[in-house]
Amino acid sequence: MNLSLKSSIIHHGNYIDVYPTPNKSEAIIKEELKIPQGSILLTYIGAIRPYKGLEKLITAFNQLEAANIYLLIAGKAMPSNYKDDILKKINEHDRIKTNFSFLNDQDLVNYLSASNVMCIPFSDTLTSGSTILAMSHSLPLILPNNAKVFGCVPKGGVQYFNTIEELTAILNKLELEHLNTSGEKNYTKAKEMDWSSVARLTIRCYLQ
Repeated sequence: MNLSLKSSIIHHGNYIDVYPTPNKSEAIIKEELKIPQGSILLTYIGAIRPYKGLEKLITAFNQLEAANIYLLIAGKAMPSNYKDDILKKINEHDRIKTNFSFLNDQDLVNYLSASNVMCIPFSDTLTSGSTILAMSHSLPLILPNNAKVFGCVPKGGVQYFNTIEELTAILNKLELEHLNTSGEKNYTKAKEMDWSSVARLTIRCYLQ
């Protein structure tokens, strides 16, 4: 049996024009977060769960030599006591900012618009729409190596890691100019993943 004829991969549709436009500038958002202008803002945005690997990201960030990188962790923690575990890991690091509340659409896009790069350090194979959300907002990505399985992020738009040491090395080498170029590549790819294309590919799959 040729198993390749029995399965298809159809990428999740994009989030372009789904959310409202930002109602604050990047400068204002960073000022509110007490982040210096010109700094690199690395973000994890979304539901905070134990399986999402945040401890790895925080450990890597704690080992950084680069002093111009800030980390924002934003989203509701569940179970509620998991917030305490994260705060203990952060240990009052002055360049790690947190917002443990549920993010409405406006807050979400405001944070995305102020971000320079998103890290999604899932412990298990990546199945979240967070990747497409980041691409839809022109953000470059840092992902665990097992996220390559779906291949939706274009070459040049993502950096992959296996270990905390590899993640730390990636963070230490981040540069704004390169991040902007990577984000543009991701947005270009995201535009191709429109919902009309998703529908057409799904129909074709069932007609095979």
